[in-house]
Amino acid sequence: MKLKRLVMTLIGLALVAPAAASAAEFDPSDEFKLKDWVPIHLGGLDLSINRAVAYLLLGSALTCLLGIGLMRWRIGHSPTRRQTFGEVIYDIAQTQVAETGLPSKAIALWFPYCATIMLFIFVVNLLGFLPLPLTGQTWHHVPVWGI
Repeated sequence: MKLKRLVMTLIGLALVAPAAASAAEFDPSDEFKLKDWVPIHLGGLDLSINRAVAYLLLGSALTCLLGIGLMRWRIGHSPTRRQTFGEVIYDIAQTQVAETGLPSKAIALWFPYCATIMLFIFVVNLLGFLPLPLTGQTWHHVPVWGI
């Protein structure tokens, strides 16, 4: 009990103590500047690979893995939790997205696209909650992971 109080007191003091950083060292607006990791410029078109492109590629890869993992891998006659979760996502995509936004004749044609976009947006929104360690800095043109 005493150890728990000591730890809680130390955590409280650490949270109350002022930060050592000054305003000159850190500018929050620099966090939104996208530095090119691999510059690709075709005329006036900027196709450079930067942090935002890396997050989109990560979101795309996770969407593919989630879709394959939930809907294609080890599907059985008695559903597991994973299969039930996949069917819930499928049902939401069918009833909430496709049936409400598409004409009835177009659902069969456009449902896979709508379900994919819905799953991609879901995964990228979940990625937005995680502080991913892409720093935007490079080492020999390779992005550096910072934790």
